[in-house]
Amino acid sequence: FDGLDFVREGRVPEKPSFAPTGYCDSKLMNALTCRQLATTLPSHVTTYAVCPGFCRSNLGRNVTFPLYKKVMMAPFMLLLQRSAFQGAQNIVFASIEDEDNLTSGGFYRDGEIQQELSDYIDSLGSDAPEQLWRLSDKLATET
Repeated sequence: FDGLDFVREGRVPEKPSFAPTGYCDSKLMNALTCRQLATTLPSHVTTYAVCPGFCRSNLGRNVTFPLYKKVMMAPFMLLLQRSAFQGAQNIVFASIEDEDNLTSGGFYRDGEIQQELSDYIDSLGSDAPEQLWRLSDKLATET
């Protein structure tokens, strides 16, 4: 988070990935923001980042693939993607579950905290959520 160029120009991925880096980074920033809010809000206010999973949506509407690739991928996509209802179950879970069973600032999917992502966030350093918060504040207040 040292420079604004990273935010404005994007990140070059270390290795090829199915998901665009901007999408992955936005999920990470959501989790970091959630963690920062958990430390700054009063203790009776809880915050959770929730992943609905790979759901059927119009998110890729501007991604262009040749027709033959769409036809080849369609059966796999139907098998792998969740319905909107199934994805929403993760959000509903975090909303109605007893807060004693959840960790404020945690990242949840399928009713469980995602330990791998939590460990990755921890590896960024304990000040990463606050650094992102400050950078976001700076970008939001720029004229």
